[in-house]
Amino acid sequence: MLRLSTLVEKAFDNASDGYRFKQCLKELISILEFEDRRRSGRKIVELRAKRFVVLGDVHGDLDTMVKLLERTHAISIAASDGCVVMLGDYVDRGPRQPEVLALICELKRLLGERLVLLRGNHECPPWLPVYPHDYPYVLRYRYGHALGEELYELSRQFFELLPLVAIAKGMFVAVHGGPPVKRVVEAKNVSELLDIENDYEAIEDILWSDPVDDNELPNPSLGFALSYRGAGKVWGSTITTKFLSLMNAKMIVRGHEPCYLGYKLDHGGRVLTVFSMKGYYGNAAAGAVVIDDKCLESIERCIVTT
Repeated sequence: MLRLSTLVEKAFDNASDGYRFKQCLKELISILEFEDRRRSGRKIVELRAKRFVVLGDVHGDLDTMVKLLERTHAISIAASDGCVVMLGDYVDRGPRQPEVLALICELKRLLGERLVLLRGNHECPPWLPVYPHDYPYVLRYRYGHALGEELYELSRQFFELLPLVAIAKGMFVAVHGGPPVKRVVEAKNVSELLDIENDYEAIEDILWSDPVDDNELPNPSLGFALSYRGAGKVWGSTITTKFLSLMNAKMIVRGHEPCYLGYKLDHGGRVLTVFSMKGYYGNAAAGAVVIDDKCLESIERCIVTT
């Protein structure tokens, strides 16, 4: 098994040259296209493992990402009986955005489907832009205008292939932002709930939504409201309860929100937010979580921060 430090060295080397970085993006696209065909184009991944390492938003913070991978023993867990899940938002804001994607490429080469990459709102669909979105400017600055434009178009292909939901049956559901709120309200079964591929509102909810206390909702009996972010929704505990019941899961694991301690719990501990970029938002720590079927009742013991 390759050492993480070796993978990081390769990532720096590949990101130092635009044409080598281009090959990284092409390889990621090829791998994800194969996985997408295996799922018949569905944006839902079923996780088959005993242990899981979950990282939240990285946002180009390579140093913190590496520390969290080290402290969670992510590679050794994935190489045995486990899986690494990343919740999206790999780009924008941070100082090492190409390096993060180049390291993800190295990890994907090594771990294959034992590394699951979800889509975040900063891996934005063309119809749902995000601000600030400095990643394309970083590419043009680092590699020149023409090559930078080409690299961004390849990155968009990579974004479009990323799944939206990962399910560890009986344990947790992983998303970037939240559940597809309107579908939770209306669905009678899992098939209706997860028929999301062509539902722009559901995709927006998954990428952009946030949990809130019920008393923060204008109409708590409704269970949700439009988000202050201008996209997605804020949702309360009734939505969480129904979603987890339909999914036969104990917890929603998600990113999207900066957390001062690197993580936070909502809705009686049934929604865990992990955020894996440190300092940019004034957060004192960044977090990741190691999950198995024994730790869900005391999830805070499974949090790793740096």
